[in-house]
Amino acid sequence: MTMVLVSLTQAFTPKVSFSQGGHRENAIAYFDDTPNILILQEGKLKFSQDDGVTFEEVKAFNDAVVLDFRMDEFDKKRAYVFTKSESQYVTFDQGKSWKAFKIPHMDNIHAYPSIISNAVKPEYVLFETTVCKGRGGRHCLHHFFATTDAFKSDPQMLPLEDATFCRFTRGNKESTIGKESSIVCSVDKKNSFDHVMESEIHWSDDFFKTSKIVSDSLKSAKNTQVKPIIDLRVEEQFIAVLVQNDRFNAKSSVTLYVSVDGINYKETNLSVNVVSGVIMFQKSSKLSIFLTVANYATRPAVGYGLVTATLYASDSTGLKFRKVLDDVEMNSLARVENIEGVWFANIVNKDSLADGEELMHSVISFDDGYHWDPLKINDESCMRSKDCSLHLSAIQQYSGEGTFVTGPAPGIIMGVGNIGKGLVSVLSGEQQTYISRDGGVSWTKAIDTMCIFSFGDQGNIIVAVPYYQKNMAPTNMFYYSLDQGKAFHSATFENPSYPISLITTIDGTSTKFFMTGLLGVGDGLLLGFYSMDFNEAFDGKKCGDDDMEEVYVRNVLPDGKPLCIYGRVEKFSRRKQDAQCLVKKLYEDVKINEEACECTGQDFECTEMFKLGEDGNCIPDPARIQEYCLLTGAKDFTSDNMRLITGDSCKNSETIAKKLVTNEKFVCSDYKNGKNGGDNNNGGSNSPIQTVLTKLQGKMLQYFYLEQADGINTDNVIARTDDNVCHISHDGGTTFKRLNTGEEVMAIYIGYVPGQVILVTPKPVIYVSFDAGNSFVEKQVPTKPASVIKTLSFHNTNSTTFIWYGSENCNVLGQNCDYTAYLTQDGGETFIEMAKDVFDCEFVGSHFESPANPDMMYCTGINKSTNKKALVSSVDYFEHGETVYDYITGFGVTGNYVVVALVEQDRHSLKAKVTVDGSTFADADFPRHQQANMQMGYTILDSVTKSIFLHVTTYNEVGSILKSNSNGTLYVMVLDNVNRNSIGYVDYERVESLEGVLFANIVESRSGESKNLQTLISHNDGAEWSLLPPPSVDSEGKKYSCIGKPLRECALHLHGYTERADFRDTFGSSSAVGVFIGIGNVGPKLEGKDQANTYISTDAGLTWKEIKRGEYMWEYGDRGTILVLVNGHEETNVLHYSLDEGNTWNDYQFTEDKVEILDLATVPSDSSRKFLIFARHGEGKSTLAYSIDFSGIHTRQCTLDLDNPYNDDFDFWTPVHPESSDNCLFGHEAKYLRRAVGHNDCFIGSAPLKEGFKVVRNCSCTRRDFECDFNYYRDIDNTCKLVQGLTPADRKKEMCEKDNAFEYFKPTGYRKIPLSTCVGGKNYASWDVEACPGKEKEFNQHHGREITGGKIGFLILVPLLVFLFAVWFVYDKGIRRNGGFKQLGQIRLDDDAGEDGFHPIEENNVDVVVNSVVRGGVYGLAVVIAGVKTIVKARQVILGRITKRLFRRNVGRRDYVHVPNIEEEDDLFGDFNEDFEGGEFDQDAVEDADIFVEEATPSQPDSGLFNIEDEEDNKP
Repeated sequence: MTMVLVSLTQAFTPKVSFSQGGHRENAIAYFDDTPNILILQEGKLKFSQDDGVTFEEVKAFNDAVVLDFRMDEFDKKRAYVFTKSESQYVTFDQGKSWKAFKIPHMDNIHAYPSIISNAVKPEYVLFETTVCKGRGGRHCLHHFFATTDAFKSDPQMLPLEDATFCRFTRGNKESTIGKESSIVCSVDKKNSFDHVMESEIHWSDDFFKTSKIVSDSLKSAKNTQVKPIIDLRVEEQFIAVLVQNDRFNAKSSVTLYVSVDGINYKETNLSVNVVSGVIMFQKSSKLSIFLTVANYATRPAVGYGLVTATLYASDSTGLKFRKVLDDVEMNSLARVENIEGVWFANIVNKDSLADGEELMHSVISFDDGYHWDPLKINDESCMRSKDCSLHLSAIQQYSGEGTFVTGPAPGIIMGVGNIGKGLVSVLSGEQQTYISRDGGVSWTKAIDTMCIFSFGDQGNIIVAVPYYQKNMAPTNMFYYSLDQGKAFHSATFENPSYPISLITTIDGTSTKFFMTGLLGVGDGLLLGFYSMDFNEAFDGKKCGDDDMEEVYVRNVLPDGKPLCIYGRVEKFSRRKQDAQCLVKKLYEDVKINEEACECTGQDFECTEMFKLGEDGNCIPDPARIQEYCLLTGAKDFTSDNMRLITGDSCKNSETIAKKLVTNEKFVCSDYKNGKNGGDNNNGGSNSPIQTVLTKLQGKMLQYFYLEQADGINTDNVIARTDDNVCHISHDGGTTFKRLNTGEEVMAIYIGYVPGQVILVTPKPVIYVSFDAGNSFVEKQVPTKPASVIKTLSFHNTNSTTFIWYGSENCNVLGQNCDYTAYLTQDGGETFIEMAKDVFDCEFVGSHFESPANPDMMYCTGINKSTNKKALVSSVDYFEHGETVYDYITGFGVTGNYVVVALVEQDRHSLKAKVTVDGSTFADADFPRHQQANMQMGYTILDSVTKSIFLHVTTYNEVGSILKSNSNGTLYVMVLDNVNRNSIGYVDYERVESLEGVLFANIVESRSGESKNLQTLISHNDGAEWSLLPPPSVDSEGKKYSCIGKPLRECALHLHGYTERADFRDTFGSSSAVGVFIGIGNVGPKLEGKDQANTYISTDAGLTWKEIKRGEYMWEYGDRGTILVLVNGHEETNVLHYSLDEGNTWNDYQFTEDKVEILDLATVPSDSSRKFLIFARHGEGKSTLAYSIDFSGIHTRQCTLDLDNPYNDDFDFWTPVHPESSDNCLFGHEAKYLRRAVGHNDCFIGSAPLKEGFKVVRNCSCTRRDFECDFNYYRDIDNTCKLVQGLTPADRKKEMCEKDNAFEYFKPTGYRKIPLSTCVGGKNYASWDVEACPGKEKEFNQHHGREITGGKIGFLILVPLLVFLFAVWFVYDKGIRRNGGFKQLGQIRLDDDAGEDGFHPIEENNVDVVVNSVVRGGVYGLAVVIAGVKTIVKARQVILGRITKRLFRRNVGRRDYVHVPNIEEEDDLFGDFNEDFEGGEFDQDAVEDADIFVEEATPSQPDSGLFNIEDEEDNKP
């Protein structure tokens, strides 16, 4: 059946009036039960008293800019206007007049004020303003103002500091909590770092003249502080409180508490990982709370994905929640007005990914979400199809209140959509308008196009206006129905527009409608106002009783009877469809009448000690029973299994209760000891560790934890199996869903920007996600993916910009291809051909700190004729490009550096070039003996400490680690004979959580083809290396056989980077400071893995302990408070975990059958309490994914009090060098926060431990703050010596031969470690700069030393003139007028000149100064004479000393001259750690001792000892 669309001219035509408005509509609303309308446009408020026919600007605001207006929720006559000034306004007569009141600081508010109304006392009103400060407005204060006299006086601020939420307990009409004046507020207690340490709920009955704290029930025996409260609201007869489980993470999971009295709060069973900001309370029924939990906490990029959610509903106590519906599209969910228990939703069909968009299908429920059905459409063609139904974008209209509702007419609902298998896009033009007269049970097409709509006269008048006409033109047509949608008539109006809003009175009883639309006028779009009047329909006839009928709702039962819900059915009176009249009961709400039904099992619910089982019956709830036993201390108790739902109206409940309700007895000891599902260690329902198994079809090839952008949860995991199918998890691996891409996925690419993921297929199709896999969109690419080379290159900061590589004309082996790079800058929507014969491109400009051009790109170009690779660059995406180097082996980006491996002209050696801006390249100078030939290779290791670490292969998979200076140009060898494998990976690892801690495996010797490896550790960024000290005993307490031997024969050796199945499994963790785990053995060398055991260090590698015999995989959880091991060598079904940093270990059986472990994983930050075990069972082709959740293992979160750090759950820990006598490392003493020893009952979560990190002091410089300089090496005596075969003159020659070089440095052999912050002390890295031969002019010009005529005049002539003038002035004023030179003889050298002394003339300050100069000159002359005499005496003393040394006799007793501290000189000849470091020379100890210096004769020149230059340079 299809509705009749009537277009012929009729006797009745609605009256339409038009007026032109401003440029923009900000808000519009009716006053309830009046024709009065408010509309806000461009800061001006307009008012109509005739349903929008005419408007006048409100002049009561003193020309203030109006920000917003709000209608009072409970007082129909009241509305509020907010302005930028302190004066705000309220109306008590539905907009006719306005009264000013003041709220201070409105010019600084972060958002429009919130209004908190009182449902039973309208004169009580609260206003909330938010003022945010700091960068990005992250520090916000909430101020609450209250009026108690209906604005006779200005609202006053409540005397609450750091309040976040305030609510009247009578905040809705259903609530009976507290008194009329009762207010509950949540208050945060913060520390000086602005961290919320705990929250409290304050209750007041007198607007906080007095108050009390009522949040004690939110505490527990272990959690003595209430965690941050992130929401507090009054929902029906409940007060609901959301508590943030991690007090330092605003996006952590939350716990929902509910109270029926506002004082006693109980925890609900909402067992989902809800995240702050994505839980939304829906319009609840009288008997339960409805809420949605979004599946991720972000708004996806426009055009990418939909926000889906899960709908939950509580029982009548508000404590027990049931899952109602999964994958609900957030914006579609709607509760039908005036009919209890009817819900509409769209379900996202994620299997439709291959179609390029996520199709949805519509469902409806008539029993409060217990059952859901497709929408039934009265269309014969659709009814014959199995999968065909009606799908609607939405069923809501824009109401007179300014909100979207399903409409006030009971039983009559409209919507826009289509029939078929799923909902098509709104932009497709295929959607139409549909109507239902039976509350959604059945639907009929009403109009062939999409319309906005509104209901009047209790649904007897329906107006619908198309969004647009053909070709997207503005519409001048509207449709109306006078028979409840059976037939629609068309009418027109002048001034076509695009409709924005269509409203009528809030209760839907009026015959008048008001519409706004955008007009195409001039340069901009103006608003048109349209008023439609249907009052004269049916010649103005008003309906009588005979024109009415009674209608029941929810007529869905097979026998045609209405469905009972909560013990009742509803009916209402409605005009007969074909009656020729209008009801015309203006402002009279439709009355719903209820009739009680007979009770059934549906009218009962489980009691508190029971929960709903899978079969629908109530079964004991072990968690609740155990909690009750612990709280009450009872030995046993009894409880009914069921009870009548609170508020249920059914008849004969006692009779049914006798059949359904049973009373059961519970013995507490059964639940305390792990019986009946109590605490156990096998993952039972009440175990603190929970395990969930998911089977993934196929063998796993790749998996990634997807790094998230800010605001998204961090639990997304994507995995690819060998059948080229991807599986995605949004809950840390608890559940996986198959991504039905429609094409095989050959690779997963992760971009630089968090959240960027691209799936590559063998066809010219990719699947793109910018929200970390929450949604994927299919995109077409220009070609199939390139073979051999990588397929994608990503921009470092812009996720929508990336490069696709295609290949054509390849040979049968997939080689010798024609490569083309294609660029997209809109996320894959469009591509342009960027360049041919290039691959491996990088947006290097986005990597540099100070790029020459931020759009700089490098690519590797290929010359097909010579097969040589070149480095090419461009700053305009290769509209123009240039060749930088015409023969390279490759280039790499590390940190802020780009390193290029350049083939020298002789084609037999490599030369490295470095740039830090993309424009200027400098030579990467290696030590003389480390020059690389073509058979060697470079491996860039890292550059996180202001230096590039590079491995240069020297021979047969062995090489040296080189470290650069801060600009990446000068390299020194920090470790030789470092192991690597055949594909270039190196046994090297940097610990992320600590400064400068490195591990490396070196090839100590060879036994035939095998390498004998040893493990070394450095605590000062490679300057010094040492073997790992072994533990004294093994995990069984037995002493190692080699203990007592030298460390070189008895050290701990660990299997390194090259032997890992997953390179992400590092020794250390980015968040577990100072804790390392590895597998290896104790002895002279590293043995095979079959002899490996598992070891741990908790002091950054200073000491080690064996924790398990055998080879185990390991992972860190909760920043090291949870350590997990699982056997990586043999099949197992048990994992081992420690909660005390590895001191003790517990076993946990995660599955019944033993399985082969493929990998143990958790989030890369190691901050989660969830782990994933990927495994395989037997010869099965499936991958088993075990989610192991330790969230319940700790009873509380650790307390971090940065204001009082010595009275919380954390201690300061300082890393030290193993050979250091103090706590200094890298020139400072640093303190890290770690969980205190013994505080094993708490988890860290997101506690800001980095904010507790502090540098206590900067230390004096010592030898350990310096490393060897370029072309120097650390000798066995710990000094830096010049490499063999070099002299300082070689350095001079090498530097001066570089292009444009004009200077060189005379090094000491040492340079300061970039990480070091030491001050004072010893300085071994002083540099002297000299001019290159023949480059003195350029040198002097650069340093401002060039001698020119002007400089001579300035430097010699001018000072000479000044000196001559000064001499003349002093002579004239100080000598001539005081008697000349003959008077100078009167000046004495003692303090008292006496009467015969020098008495010069002193008439002013100038005379005083001049005479002082004269006296000073005489004194100076006397000092010179005395000095000469002293030197003569000193010469005699020295001569005596020499005579004594040479002839072993005393010339005569002399006074000793003080011997200078010779510590610096002594240290140059020996170990820098010996003797006088930091001390003073003891004069008394050597007074009678023999002192001599023995000249050293080193076998090789050492410029660390001498500043020697070549003899040629010293010749005249």
